[in-house]
Amino acid sequence: MERTQLLFRTWPGSQTLGAGTTTNLTSDHPHGIAVFNFPIIRVVFNNRVSSGSPVKFKIILIQDRERIGILDTITVNPGASVTEIYDVPGLCLAIDATNNGTIDSYVDAFIYGFGPVTDRNC
Repeated sequence: MERTQLLFRTWPGSQTLGAGTTTNLTSDHPHGIAVFNFPIIRVVFNNRVSSGSPVKFKIILIQDRERIGILDTITVNPGASVTEIYDVPGLCLAIDATNNGTIDSYVDAFIYGFGPVTDRNC
């Protein structure tokens, strides 16, 4: 059976990004978010309206526990949300978020996979 599954999300209530910082939003998953069982993934990035600056999200490809490249870079303005879909994105992914502004920003990130119901360990 195939279905859409939530593979990753930031903690409810948003992730705070301090001014001028980069944060690994997937740091609780040191080997990355496993996406290899899913032919299609969807990522959703929100930068809350209370944020003070645009945020740059990097979707990073991970193979054998090594960051091997960047799948995409997406900038999201305060109060905006962006959704992207990727075909066969790789083995595992990480997400970094950068706030280059001078005021804190508050973000959410989600990764969904469409495919068979499986074990999601990387």
